[in-house]
Amino acid sequence: MQGYPSIEFVNTAGDRVGATVGRVPDQQPLVMLAPGQTATALLVQMNVGIYLGCAYPAQTTSSSTLRVSPPGGEKLVSVPLRSNVCRSPSLDQSAVTPVEVTTP
Repeated sequence: MQGYPSIEFVNTAGDRVGATVGRVPDQQPLVMLAPGQTATALLVQMNVGIYLGCAYPAQTTSSSTLRVSPPGGEKLVSVPLRSNVCRSPSLDQSAVTPVEVTTP
């Protein structure tokens, strides 16, 4: 596989909240996994309340889950993660790195 996972924040009703998770510009190595190996990507999330348009409680909402799929994948996996996110779909507040082989 190669590239970035797809990640979205989801509320308890199962609806996507906030902006689409952006991408940290970086090299996108081809990841070949042997049986039993895993791959990882780093999700970076900024604190709500420091952005214009996301500074007040009415401009934020809660997420309960991350929905994640591998690069080019269609199967979504739900990962529990409680987080505050900006309501605005236009405020980039998080980004993900390309996948890479997990090293022990």
